[in-house]
Amino acid sequence: IPDNYFVELQDASDAIKEIQKELGKDTERYNNAVNKVRKLFTASLEQESKTPEYKKANIDTKRKIANKLHAEALDAVKEEYGLSDKKKKNRLKLK
Repeated sequence: IPDNYFVELQDASDAIKEIQKELGKDTERYNNAVNKVRKLFTASLEQESKTPEYKKANIDTKRKIANKLHAEALDAVKEEYGLSDKKKKNRLKLK
């Protein structure tokens, strides 16, 4: 087996390791963002649920409030991660 085969194999292995490392960063960043949205939404909804208006509201109104709070949490995290402009809008999809 020629020596250049082993050099190319090592280069390919190094490149694969770098790709895996970068993908790991993206996955970690995504998971952190999802967790932040969840925590912010939960805290906001918990605080809102203590208000008299929320307690009196019907289920549809409560859903609208929850949807609004979730959208606000998502926007806040997108802003924090620098994803708030339209060009980057689809880079990080959060549920």
